[in-house]
This record gives sequence, structure tokens and C-alpha cells, in this order.
Amino acid sequence: DAFLPEAIETLTASEYDIGAQSDRMGYRLEGPALKHTTGADIISDATTLGSVQVPGDGNPIVLLADRGTTGGYTKIATVIGPDLSFLAQAMPGDKVRFSPVSFDEARSILLEQESFISDIKKAVGLDNSGLFTLAADGDVHEVTTDENERITGVPAEIRETKTVSATAAGFDFEIEVRYR
Repeated sequence: DAFLPEAIETLTASEYDIGAQSDRMGYRLEGPALKHTTGADIISDATTLGSVQVPGDGNPIVLLADRGTTGGYTKIATVIGPDLSFLAQAMPGDKVRFSPVSFDEARSILLEQESFISDIKKAVGLDNSGLFTLAADGDVHEVTTDENERITGVPAEIRETKTVSATAAGFDFEIEVRYR
């Protein structure tokens, strides 16, 4: 409701330059102005990493790591998490474009990125799976994620053991967690 219908089309069909007044707080973009229906100012509300605010001049600002927690400009979009690491490495003068994605597409892109990072960690020996063991009454139990990915394993070298005892629903539990 804050933008004219053609504003989204302008945002996604145009190319923007990262302006000289860009820093860790946000990238001020220069390009076709996005038109508001009634004005740019709103009652301050929460901002999130990647929010795209549009001040009165119509040039978008992508909020980054050092952004304020609240902002008083209308927001037209949010850059998806996997794209933020690429965007944050851009320099003033570089060009950026926006592409609309659905929630399902954004989730798929995130899962693909997480899988890629996991593969890299495994390839260079930074895989965190198997860093602890779950044992109950002397039996070692495997713990997996909903996607059936193992997150526990018997470590080759046990440096520390923690035991937790609890009573629930009339049953006594003792759980031992070993990790390195």
C-alpha cells in the first residue's frame, strides 16, 4: 500500500549503482526512483538485515549488519539471506539488480547454500557432526535431524563427559553427553 503499483516493477526491472554513501549500516542505491503512494515516512518500526527502505528521494537503501534496530522509512522488499553475503562484498560503483522470489524459492536457495557450506566443511575437516555422543544407561544412541542427518557419533577421543539426571512422568532418566 505504501508504493505505487509500478514501483515493484521498477525495482525488479532496473539496475542500481551502489552509491558512495554506503557503509556497513546500509547501501544507498542510485537509479530509477521508486514512487510512494502517500510519502516515505512512517512511524518507526523494526528493521531486519536485508530490509530495503525507500526514503523520500525514491532511491532504495539496503540495510546491512550495522543498521539501526528501527527505521522510519517505508520498506518495499527484503534481500534474502543467501544473497546478503554477495551483496555485502560489493563496492560503491558496483551495479545490483533485484529479482522477486517466492517464500519456497527463498527457502530452497537457503537450503542449497547450507548444503554447499556443509560440503565445504566436510572437505576441509571442519565438519561438526559427531562431536558428541549421547549415552543412556551405558548405551550409545544416535541422534539425527528431521532430514535424517547424523549429528552424533562416537568420538575417537573423549575429553569431557557430562551427566544429567531427571525425573519425568514417573521415570528416572540419566543422560550422559560426551564431547571433544
